[in-house]
Amino acid sequence: MPRKKKIAPEAENEQSEIQNTKDVQNVTAENQTLPPDPTTKEETIPNLEDLAKATKVIAATSNSQTVPPKVLKRNEFGLIEGQEYKYKENGFIDWRAMVDKKYLYPNKDRAKGETDIDKLNDNQLVISLGGLKELARIRGYKSVKFPHVNTPSSNYVCSVCEIEWIPNYETEGRPIVTSAMSSAHRDNTNSFMADYYAECAENRSFCRNVRSALGIDIVSHEELFDKNDKKQDQGAPAKIENDMVYETVKAKMQKVGLTMEQLKEKCINSKKSYTNPENWQKVTDINKEDVFNILSSLRSIEKKQAQKQNS
Repeated sequence: MPRKKKIAPEAENEQSEIQNTKDVQNVTAENQTLPPDPTTKEETIPNLEDLAKATKVIAATSNSQTVPPKVLKRNEFGLIEGQEYKYKENGFIDWRAMVDKKYLYPNKDRAKGETDIDKLNDNQLVISLGGLKELARIRGYKSVKFPHVNTPSSNYVCSVCEIEWIPNYETEGRPIVTSAMSSAHRDNTNSFMADYYAECAENRSFCRNVRSALGIDIVSHEELFDKNDKKQDQGAPAKIENDMVYETVKAKMQKVGLTMEQLKEKCINSKKSYTNPENWQKVTDINKEDVFNILSSLRSIEKKQAQKQNS
């Protein structure tokens, strides 16, 4: 019988390693052609360096969204630090000179065809609502209120705007309150404002208040209307009809569920001063000056009731 060749232990180990390598290659090749096993979860170890970079990016993005580019701070004179102010010879702020030109445009009724605002006088210019709002923010105010928005008739609205300005060196460190009133009706608005008399009146009173307080002698866009608007001739003329006001008060009382006796009691106990409310027997007994304040209060009650129902 032929003798089997003896293989040295070293050669045998080498052949075993070669066979194991071939087996691994075969398994790898099979895995490359088979779809992944959905039940097998592959765990990956995050790279700490990449994780740190991602954390820094997230932090930087978060800070950019929560930190304003400029923090507004006022000094002891009531002026915003970093804000460029312009002054008159007497030392007061020249608020007119601080109006950004983008808020100005020619008044077509007075500009005589001139479009260059630098060549026009203040009485030939118009300032937008946005320009006056920006000036008010720079000046600084504590509150803007509209304590009285009255409707003498269905097509006539009056508004009063009160602004409490913060103290500055111009007011000798004292807070001041300024007010202005305006009206909006068929004869002083464009036709498209017919459904927005209250809003128009409020904007007008705000603009007039700011213009008066800061010495801006440029008429605001909100105060103008087109006299040539042909639709202005439609509808009844605007009149302050006191009888209509009483009818409006009656309708509001009925809507909010308030009787005449309840109205009398509220007015008697009110902080506002009414003329002899204890003698009122009917709505028309109310003083004509008081009826507008009552109408404003009834509107507030109506608004609160509506908000309560919606909540």
